[in-house]
Amino acid sequence: MIKLTKEGKQQLEQKLARLQSETLIEASKRVNEARKFCDFSEDPMYVKFVDESNEVREEIERLKHILKHAHIVESVPNDTVGLGSLVTICELPDGDEETYRLVSPIEANIDEGLISTESPLGQQLIDRQEGATIELGDLSFRIVNITNETTA
Repeated sequence: MIKLTKEGKQQLEQKLARLQSETLIEASKRVNEARKFCDFSEDPMYVKFVDESNEVREEIERLKHILKHAHIVESVPNDTVGLGSLVTICELPDGDEETYRLVSPIEANIDEGLISTESPLGQQLIDRQEGATIELGDLSFRIVNITNETTA
């Protein structure tokens, strides 16, 4: 079973729709145009366009599989870190604070503050409560705040 947040599922659905309605159509057009002007076996551009088209099709199938088998995690206990939790941690002893949302590996994007529950930090945070101290290598963190939004 693949666990996703509600937001993560929506993002994957949007990506799938974009791939099907735009990206695949464009890739197919490039292949068809290249067919008009080439000897298929020797034209590197034609081969490139076919490969790109196949990659788009594979990504579409991968997303369909994920969405078909996804289990949406609606909520976790208010005082516990879980999938979907927004967690503020404080590095010890410095006091530098950072906030992350715990998501599935499929949704993870560190640039957006989305860390995987399977990442080293995510694994340490899961099932912890506010005030808990965690160790990550030579670093220590304290959980300052946990926000769990319930979805209807």
